[in-house]
Amino acid sequence: MNNDKDQVTVWTQHRGWMAAVGGALFLAGCLGGSSSGGGGGGGGSGGDNGGTVPTTDSITAENAGYVSRLADGLVRGGSGLDGLAGMLADGQFDFLPAGSPASATTAGGAAVSFQSTETEDCPSGGVWSRTETDDEVVVVYDSCASQTGVVRHEADGTVRIQHVTPDDDYLEAQRFVYETLQLSVSRNADSHSLRFDGLFREDRRAHDDLRRTTDFNLRQVFHCRGDSLTMEASQDFVTVVEPGSPGLVISVHGTGSSSGSGHFAGTVTVETLEPVRIADPFGGFPYQGVVRVTAEDGSSVTLEYVEGGVHVDDTFYTWPQYTNTFIENPITELGCFVDEPVDPGPIAEGMRATINGAPWSANPAVSNATLGGAFNVLLVAGIDPSSTANFAVTLNLENMTGPGTYTLSLPGDALHRFAAVVIPDGDQRWDSSLGAGGVVTILSVGDGRVTGTFSFVAGPQEGSGATGTLTVTDGEFNLPLIPL
Repeated sequence: MNNDKDQVTVWTQHRGWMAAVGGALFLAGCLGGSSSGGGGGGGGSGGDNGGTVPTTDSITAENAGYVSRLADGLVRGGSGLDGLAGMLADGQFDFLPAGSPASATTAGGAAVSFQSTETEDCPSGGVWSRTETDDEVVVVYDSCASQTGVVRHEADGTVRIQHVTPDDDYLEAQRFVYETLQLSVSRNADSHSLRFDGLFREDRRAHDDLRRTTDFNLRQVFHCRGDSLTMEASQDFVTVVEPGSPGLVISVHGTGSSSGSGHFAGTVTVETLEPVRIADPFGGFPYQGVVRVTAEDGSSVTLEYVEGGVHVDDTFYTWPQYTNTFIENPITELGCFVDEPVDPGPIAEGMRATINGAPWSANPAVSNATLGGAFNVLLVAGIDPSSTANFAVTLNLENMTGPGTYTLSLPGDALHRFAAVVIPDGDQRWDSSLGAGGVVTILSVGDGRVTGTFSFVAGPQEGSGATGTLTVTDGEFNLPLIPL
């Protein structure tokens, strides 16, 4: 199995398994949205789309931008399924703090199991097991769960990564098969589950010369704040990536369908009219190319990529306008996983929190907040160089529009909102997008200062040397605000 982190792999995996899942949700998320009128209640995320458009099976002026995100997601993010399968197979989705692995050997390959509590629903006591042979890696999840505080993760199903005979004149090929894989997370009474069925295939000549084929079904179920929402989607696409000068040349063709969403429900065809060119696959934007999405009744929307933005039919959007306008995320729309905000009273100057039960306080001399840039990012950062751990804590909120509660990095989130804990001396890093997420509440912003509270659970970043999870609670800050 080839685990090289080349530019195309990074292109689809740069935000870890959260991005991988997010890429796979473009049909059910970007093509859809919340059809529920509930939620709210302190869970709204600043800058997110607050209204819903009646569901239709036609592409209209009202929903064209949201439907266009399907094609844009396929072009810029891939399907994400190879990244998700690779992380599952490599044991990066074990849900448990590091330090409790037990290993065993089985005939025909090695198997590794992380221990959970053996129950009727979890007969093996292992969250997952992995078996590898020359031609296949099989990862089996066993209806097991782990819990950190009030956050509970569960997984069930099987993922197979298979070496297969390449098609046409490609040199190597892999298949990623999902056999009723269900992943779920719950926090108190709120829950979100994902179920994958189907396959993803990649044929390669080189790291920037490949063809991806997807044929899978996805089901999402949300139970949040007393509201429920079920969204289903199918995807049957072929994406061809070829070397460009510079960067990559990408074309996408195929069909997809969605139901249970708020902006569109039906079947669409995606076709590339002019190959899309991306100069920087590490997060750059396309600068040339034309893609069209057509519904069954013949209605359509066309994306034309140009320098600095994209034309959605006849309307031009800069990239910040496009990504911040057509945002759909049932998690934030329904107010999932967010506690009712509590006024903490006056917050003393500085930045402080409790990290894994131990008090942490930043040195005011090396703590600050900045706001601005193309995506209106609020960055809050503090470090305690005098502590044994030498933790630095950062909060990053893209499209921060004012006081309110902002949800961090949950599956399908279109915005880059995350929290991180870093030990600079050793480069160890924990990220909320690799843990259970969290929230940041902005209480006030203006007059040269910003105040707020935060809490999150962060998981270790692969390759940084970090281990285990960090639970950050009772966080608060009152810092000078520097405009950019």
